[in-house]
Amino acid sequence: MTVREKNQRNAKQQLREEESKGKNQSPLFLAVSVLGGLQLATFPIWGYFTIPSNDIGITACMLIVSAFMQSLYKPGVFRALVAGVTVVIGVLAALAQNIVFLKFWPIAMILLVLLFLFMGLGRDTGIVTRMIARNSGSLGTPERAYAKGLSQVLFVLFMLLGVVSALTCFWGNLRSWSFWNGGVVWAVIILFGLSERLARGLILKDLKRQAGKKAL
Repeated sequence: MTVREKNQRNAKQQLREEESKGKNQSPLFLAVSVLGGLQLATFPIWGYFTIPSNDIGITACMLIVSAFMQSLYKPGVFRALVAGVTVVIGVLAALAQNIVFLKFWPIAMILLVLLFLFMGLGRDTGIVTRMIARNSGSLGTPERAYAKGLSQVLFVLFMLLGVVSALTCFWGNLRSWSFWNGGVVWAVIILFGLSERLARGLILKDLKRQAGKKAL
């Protein structure tokens, strides 16, 4: 195969990849992915009603379908892991007919978040660092320091949320599990996110001022 033929082959392959990527970013895939994400996020709420009234396998199948739906738009490693872990938990719950597997799902998602936070701690490729860089428009020493501190705070926050989720999973009833994982957890995350967003500008401004003084 000549160099020209190799270049043509690579160009065609790249074009097919771009077309495939474009299909996965269509409005239809976005809508389906958002719907699947909402279904996953609210699983502790609708699971409270479906688990007692239906076979555990039916609820498990609904959860698995939701996981695959959320992974359609801009598929990545995290979305793929969410889908994979959900399939494992759903299959185990259906085979064992044990509600504990379904109640463990929120804990598994928190463990995934903790894993990604830990892997990205202090790295420019970390999910928190990339978010800060995208919103700030730059990635200097102040942004890196803020991202590292925020990652540490988020790690502790999700670890505490996961501990209580584990208590509701193994020792709480379905109502306490649903209330904590479907209500309290999301309320804490939303309030923290809003507070962090409001304080970010002030903290970054102070960090940049300190960095400027050190430079002098």
